[in-house]
Amino acid sequence: MDTRRDFPFSQAQYGTHSSVQSANNLRPATTKVSPYTRAFQLVCLTLLSINLVALPLFYYRSYHPDFHTVHNFGRDFLEGKDVYSGGNPYLPSSMLLWAAFALFEKPTGWVLFKIVTIGVACGTLVLVYRMCHEKLSLPAAVTWLCLLHIGLLAGFTAKSGNPGNIAAPLAVMGALFVIQQKPHSAGIAIGLSLALKYPLALPIILVLAFGRHTRPIILAIAIFATLNILATGWLMLTGHDVSKVPHSVLAGLSHVGGYDESGFHSWFSANTRGKYSTLAAVAFFNTLGIDRTIAHTLTLGLLFSVTILACYVAAVRKDGVLISLAILAPAFLTFTYHRYYDSALLAFPILLAWTVAVRGIGLTWIGSVLTLFMSLFLLRSLSYNLVYRFGASSAFLQGALYNFVLGPLHIYALFMAIAFGLYCAVCVRTRALYEIP
Repeated sequence: MDTRRDFPFSQAQYGTHSSVQSANNLRPATTKVSPYTRAFQLVCLTLLSINLVALPLFYYRSYHPDFHTVHNFGRDFLEGKDVYSGGNPYLPSSMLLWAAFALFEKPTGWVLFKIVTIGVACGTLVLVYRMCHEKLSLPAAVTWLCLLHIGLLAGFTAKSGNPGNIAAPLAVMGALFVIQQKPHSAGIAIGLSLALKYPLALPIILVLAFGRHTRPIILAIAIFATLNILATGWLMLTGHDVSKVPHSVLAGLSHVGGYDESGFHSWFSANTRGKYSTLAAVAFFNTLGIDRTIAHTLTLGLLFSVTILACYVAAVRKDGVLISLAILAPAFLTFTYHRYYDSALLAFPILLAWTVAVRGIGLTWIGSVLTLFMSLFLLRSLSYNLVYRFGASSAFLQGALYNFVLGPLHIYALFMAIAFGLYCAVCVRTRALYEIP
């Protein structure tokens, strides 16, 4: 017997009078939209279209450095060269998928990479919109969709060629499919995300496991394993010693994420005061004057604590997947070292605040404010670029305005996201935060 707390889902699809009436109560009454609101929606839609479709065209003329890695590894893999001669943190499945772009010359492969990136990003946003449009009037839905996109904008950096730009939104998409009770679609999306860049999907696998969603996990692991078997078979066919692969992957992980001079150790042990080029809170802790060793221990301790709590929530609540991911996503963004392409996970806390804001449980204005605040993530990118692209004096970079307001704005937003997720996990018990349509 499932012992998790029952937070009643909508049964409007079964046609009962009470459930239909309950579902209708969730939809706001139709109101006349002012010209100012329509103008705002038009501006939002224009920005959305430019950022997702038009903006990447400006970057087709030059390649992002990360795409050189993707294309070169894929080409070497196809040509039978030894891609595991040294440290390589990527699994064979990554090599196999990257090889699809290496089938073409680099200019064509770059265009195809951007098309896939934009397509996955648009698909994720459309899925979020479809999940929530029945609870919102169209003007409100368009507005919140654009606010959501602002939060994701840094994650879907148009010029970036990192495979995380595809893997992260795929992981988001998979989790949203789970919430919509589409296990096969979820398994495919998460499986491809695992195969591309497995660290981004592993937290989602963990939450789904505690939430007892076995079918998407099994399918995702099957896809992940199949692609790795195929890639390993190709390596054997081209005469490589596949026994070197685990050693090469471990060496690569130690180099990128370990505690040598080039990995996380160099970041955590460095004086990162005022350096907000990444999203990790350790730079903010250094700015506050906290000892580097203490800051390192604090970030890891907070991450482990929040992860345990998120898994517990997934295990005891019927709607635990959404809440757990809303807690876990900003925690990983705050307490780990990463770049913009990982921040697609911000979709979870924003989606949670979005749904709570329109559910009539007394948190409407709080949810709206928090959703907007989390969406101010864009301002972090704006402030950072204004400071560094247009030049700033050393006195300004050492001043309080930059170090405690402009620079760590995204850290404040992430802390608020974590707090809001924890509040919903503990206090919001009257109904599910998302009702299966």
